[in-house]
Amino acid sequence: MEKNELQYGVVTLSGSADSLGELKRRVTRQFPELGQMEWKLDEMISSSMMMLSVRRFNLGNLGNDAVAILQFPSIGYIDWRDIQKWGRAALDVLDPASGNVVVEARGLHEMSSINEDAMASQAQSEPASARPKASKPQRTMRDVWRKARESFFPGMAYSIAEESDECLSGNITAEPQTLEKQEDELLAKYDKEQQQAIEEIQAAIIRYVTTFHADPKELLLQLQGKIIVDNQPSPLVVNKDMDIVLSHYDEIIVEMPALIKSVYILFLLHPEGIVLKSFGDYRTQLEEIYGIVMPNRDVQLARESIDNLCDPLSNTLNEYIAKIKKSFKRYIVNDKLLDEYRITGRRGQPYGIALSRDLVTLPAIFA
Repeated sequence: MEKNELQYGVVTLSGSADSLGELKRRVTRQFPELGQMEWKLDEMISSSMMMLSVRRFNLGNLGNDAVAILQFPSIGYIDWRDIQKWGRAALDVLDPASGNVVVEARGLHEMSSINEDAMASQAQSEPASARPKASKPQRTMRDVWRKARESFFPGMAYSIAEESDECLSGNITAEPQTLEKQEDELLAKYDKEQQQAIEEIQAAIIRYVTTFHADPKELLLQLQGKIIVDNQPSPLVVNKDMDIVLSHYDEIIVEMPALIKSVYILFLLHPEGIVLKSFGDYRTQLEEIYGIVMPNRDVQLARESIDNLCDPLSNTLNEYIAKIKKSFKRYIVNDKLLDEYRITGRRGQPYGIALSRDLVTLPAIFA
């Protein structure tokens, strides 16, 4: 089957009619969302190889016709992990990749249906590996998409499994400081809001393609400005409230805790970069920035946390740099664009922010 013959929101089996019902049962056990779609048979293919195909409707596929294909010689060759990989490729809304995804069956035809059912159930009970990680939208995104969902699809309810966040590099301190615990809790709160928003987005798009068999391009384009998918960097503004704003992306506020934000502003103030082992040389300036960002701070807790940041034997600064990257990655899908905003560098060399300072606006207090 030519991919341009595939309809959005339709799962097409090219192969034996006898396999359609069993395949649908196996797939929908892992991905109930795919069970909501229309299933169609196309017998115009050699019996030596069968294919299960569906159009992808991810962000990277805007304007393209990429598909997710599961290839197998017979239904007995399909491993539950093949279905999982294929289903994730089909349903991942935020994947920036634009090409086809072809999954070839592993050939585990000796697996009994009982064992297969057991492993499929295990896959469903492990949400940490069941769905791909996504970027965190702006906090107003839930309201935007809830309103859109309720307008077009009243009463709709889906639940998308949540995957745990990637581990930060380096050794995490076993007993973090109280202030660091507070900041980690705030980051966790952002992540929870992110997952709720992504569930609503994905549910709306799945329902859209299932109902109308239409290219979801217009729906996905509405995400621009909420989740950044283009290639041009936006000006970055630190406003009077010390919010970090991407002004050309619908005024997105990049959420991060106060001390992490203070570290980021410090790097913005030093376009020449900072050698991490010499970070203690900037302690006084960091304290001043933190005092502006968080005027009601606990001075003792702040001093202890800044001590850890400035200690060349501590990994705290590396952890903060990783968390800054994570904060921007919630909003920016394009990895090359992400590199413009995050702190990067090589060991022993200055670390810095690549974004042109012509695109950076800071409050007059930092002049």
